[in-house]
Amino acid sequence: MRPKKCLGKLNGGKMRIYYVRTHKQRTTGSNFWNMNREEIISYIHSLVETGETCASFFNKAIEELPPEIGLLKDVEELDLSDNKLTSLPPEITQLSKLRILNIEYNELTDLPAELGQLTALEELYLGHNELSELPASLSQLKHLRKLYLPSNLVSVLPSKLDTLIHLEDLDISDNGIVELPADFGKLRRLIQLNISDNKLRFLPLSFRRLSQLKTFAGGDNSFEIFPSPLFHLPQLVTIDLGNNAIAHLPTHVDEWSELLYLNLRNNSLSELPHSLGKLCNLARLNVSYNQLKSLPASLVDLTGLKELSLDGNHFEEPLSYLVNKGIYALMNYLMFDHDSIKGEQLQFIFLPLQASDRFLLQQYLCGFEEYASLAKSKTLRLEVVSKKNGLQLMLFFEGAMDKEEILDLLEEYLLYLKEGNGSKLQLRTLDSGQKDAEKMLLITNEMRLQVTHFNRLRRNRNIEKKLFDQRLDEVIQKLRPQSEVTRPVDEAPNPGPAS
Repeated sequence: MRPKKCLGKLNGGKMRIYYVRTHKQRTTGSNFWNMNREEIISYIHSLVETGETCASFFNKAIEELPPEIGLLKDVEELDLSDNKLTSLPPEITQLSKLRILNIEYNELTDLPAELGQLTALEELYLGHNELSELPASLSQLKHLRKLYLPSNLVSVLPSKLDTLIHLEDLDISDNGIVELPADFGKLRRLIQLNISDNKLRFLPLSFRRLSQLKTFAGGDNSFEIFPSPLFHLPQLVTIDLGNNAIAHLPTHVDEWSELLYLNLRNNSLSELPHSLGKLCNLARLNVSYNQLKSLPASLVDLTGLKELSLDGNHFEEPLSYLVNKGIYALMNYLMFDHDSIKGEQLQFIFLPLQASDRFLLQQYLCGFEEYASLAKSKTLRLEVVSKKNGLQLMLFFEGAMDKEEILDLLEEYLLYLKEGNGSKLQLRTLDSGQKDAEKMLLITNEMRLQVTHFNRLRRNRNIEKKLFDQRLDEVIQKLRPQSEVTRPVDEAPNPGPAS
């Protein structure tokens, strides 16, 4: 993150986010003007007179700051980015109220040794300069929350970096760092960490102490073994280890219960562990450009998966064909070994239900396929998978049948169950010309007794019937907010690349 570029104030101190490394380039344009020494000094005096707390010298082609910069005693936010500075005057360390300092996109080769005197500093942006080392006094910035140092020439971090106990966001990407300090794990409040594009081969054991870390970016390094300290950080939401040389994943990778994004693109993986399917919240998975020949069937348990990138692997048939047919075709094959090229339609419906309701609905959906055939002359196949928070319904069918028609059919079937006497259901005639038109679907008393027993209401059938009707009403109501789209399995869109 870095302050928004502006002519006057730093626009309330708002930040803009950088997710990827950018090449070093200077912003130019007619909206900005160069400032000579006299203009800089004049501007400083005007800021002092008006008592401004925000000062911006953004993109003024400044090569050197005058000592008068030390007069800005009340300034809390200072933007010196996109200039031609090669050094900073020591007077800048006199800004005792400074909270945010942005000196990105300059030509700095060093920083004042007295930098640690800026004890009020909370955010420091040093990216895209030519710094090869950081002053030891950096460890005195006890209130620092954000430190951005991407695209410099740093190879060794200060030994006392761990004293920055309030640091929450650290970006040291695109440097030449070979290893992290042994006490790196003392940065207990770290939430976001970007160490990508360095020369790291391992993480220190203390790394496992980063119990607040949510986002880890470690791509474009030299990892050959998956960093084991990450398995001790179950709170991680994002893990990016793309463009390394990792050849193997441990058997158990299900520790990350909150993980949303996993990027292992362009490594040397030959297989994925079965436990990958236990990452119940995973929404984006990128394992493209590895050496995979097969996929674990457990991937079908990733019900929240939105993006799956598999390009550039060595899959055998029929997977080599299906990876280009989209996520639905692939999941269909993994679960049922089903050839999705036949043109079947597949409809996913997820119903959030409590445990007792899941049991009840599973029991009564057993007659749905027969009902669809008898009442609607529809041939379909229903697969029901019980998940932690509900039921995943997967309906396979041929021909023209849209989502609304499927939901109507499910709702009608459940209403028939509710209106039945517990022994049978009367079905509508299929064809008035058929003598044998009226069919019956039996709902056995034994099934009701199973539900009664499950809810420990064996002795009070009236309560069971009332509970049964109430729960069916709730299930029917939950059918309508569905947002899933029915897709031809063999025409499902290609999974988008995980970025």
